[in-house]
Amino acid sequence: MPSERRAASGERADERSRTPFAACRSPLRAAVYGIGNILLGDDGVGPAVAHFLEDNYFFPADVVVEDLGTPSLTLPSYLTGFDVLIFIDAVAGDDAPGSIRTFTRDEIISVAPGIRISPHEPSINDALIVLDFAGGAPRDVVLVGVIPKSLEGGLALSAEVDEAVAEAAEVVLTELAVRGVHVESRDSGCGWRAAAI
Repeated sequence: MPSERRAASGERADERSRTPFAACRSPLRAAVYGIGNILLGDDGVGPAVAHFLEDNYFFPADVVVEDLGTPSLTLPSYLTGFDVLIFIDAVAGDDAPGSIRTFTRDEIISVAPGIRISPHEPSINDALIVLDFAGGAPRDVVLVGVIPKSLEGGLALSAEVDEAVAEAAEVVLTELAVRGVHVESRDSGCGWRAAAI
């Protein structure tokens, strides 16, 4: 459930707040959201990338990294108040499983690349359109999409998609870096910075 995921994220946020890096602030407020159902094979790639990022990097206090699971009708409520939104999700495509594609805000709204598990679940583009009407949609939105191999039931990612998790995380870090957001590695202490890209 999203509330449970928020609690887990809050614990990680508390952990980050005990580090000196958490005192740093980014030039903008950003959210990185993993979207997907971990019970449906490769659809869980979004949550897997979000957890990989949380486990391997320190983020400034004004950058949110969270596994949203399948938030359904609550998705729009997670999107307000940010300058930048970066989603990670399984996307439809003809490329090989594990391939990574990025989509701009305009592409998200016009093409709707996100895979729907149920027609009752609003996709990312639906949520953005709802917020457009309400006047609260962020303008800078990126979707980092991973081509799945299988969406059949099961907790494990396919080998191809599992290998793509770290690469997708690097794409997310690059998207943050080019916007001036500093992210510090938990292992080396080396940050990703816009000037290095």
